[in-house]
Amino acid sequence: MAESIQVIGIGGSLRAASTSRTALATALDGASESGARSTMIWVRELRLRPYSAEHSIPLDWLILLAERDPPYLSGKPIGLVATAGGTQGLQAVNSMDP
Repeated sequence: MAESIQVIGIGGSLRAASTSRTALATALDGASESGARSTMIWVRELRLRPYSAEHSIPLDWLILLAERDPPYLSGKPIGLVATAGGTQGLQAVNSMDP
């Protein structure tokens, strides 16, 4: 029996009526319909404090993977979606490209 693919969507918008969250939910629904196990993590529901270098414990937990070999999410397929109008959405996606 083949193992199903696990897809985790992380929504970063804090707006209650977020178009990004809607787009993410649609993408995850499509993944589920294709046989993947999908999970959404919406940052708004986590109620985290914003990242600040002044705090002793990093709130940007992805930075803890920087020292790994390979660092961060190297070798992992990642999809980025932006719903902002104009060039802002493109700039957000480009800033995530290593």
